Amino acid sequence: MIMGASASSVWYNLRVQHPCREVPILDYDLALLFQPMLMLGITLGVALSVVFPYWLITILTILLFSGKAIINSLMCNDILLIGTSLRSFFKAIEMWKEETVMKKEMEKPREFVKSCGELLVDAYEPLIPIEEKTPMQIFRFNLRWKMLTALIVVWLAFLALQIIKNGLAVCSASYWVVTIIQFPVALIVFGYECIKLYKESKKRKNTGNPESVCEAAIDWTAPHLMFCAFCGVLGGTVGGLLGSGGGFILGPLLLEIGVIPQ
Repeated sequence: MIMGASASSVWYNLRVQHPCREVPILDYDLALLFQPMLMLGITLGVALSVVFPYWLITILTILLFSGKAIINSLMCNDILLIGTSLRSFFKAIEMWKEETVMKKEMEKPREFVKSCGELLVDAYEPLIPIEEKTPMQIFRFNLRWKMLTALIVVWLAFLALQIIKNGLAVCSASYWVVTIIQFPVALIVFGYECIKLYKESKKRKNTGNPESVCEAAIDWTAPHLMFCAFCGVLGGTVGGLLGSGGGFILGPLLLEIGVIPQ
């Protein structure tokens, strides 16, 4: 069910234009950053679901949906009250209010009065007309085959390892070898994307370019990257252990670091 909902969401978004920037609506950099750690967390969660008793899994499920924890967030410098549902809701309300104010300001014409008393009206008309793209042009623009291929390869690698592992005797030497192989696969892809984001962010900062590398409006420093890795593993572990989607963890995180809801 979760996979079907995700697939339909991706298919819909491939035909949607980015509302603010001339970039694909799908942020492939963030996807490559979180996907390997998310899948690694799923592997850990599935293993824990076999070890943990049912009563403990039930308690953890209740805590996931209704619990609150106070943690020191590395994305902000203050103490944040994190509740998976409430935090996402209030963050969405805050972003909605900001977008509403911006939309009203853009739609409202500005009026100026010259020294001679003549009224000038600025209706925010662009100097160069924006070219409207067809749905097919938007679809092609949103596809980045190199990044998409990398995502598919990582997914297929984990799928192949899981299929091979299921055919082996539990707790045998070959079973643990195949299980451990998943760690370097995830860490290599995650490390490559970390280095890419870190270097690009540092390069733009040195040249005075304020534009963020991807949708996330944060500085890609080592602590932030490690925090993203932790949240990816945590989201996957929750998904594999409790049978829920990793979006319970990653959704609030993505909103917190500045990714637009679309």
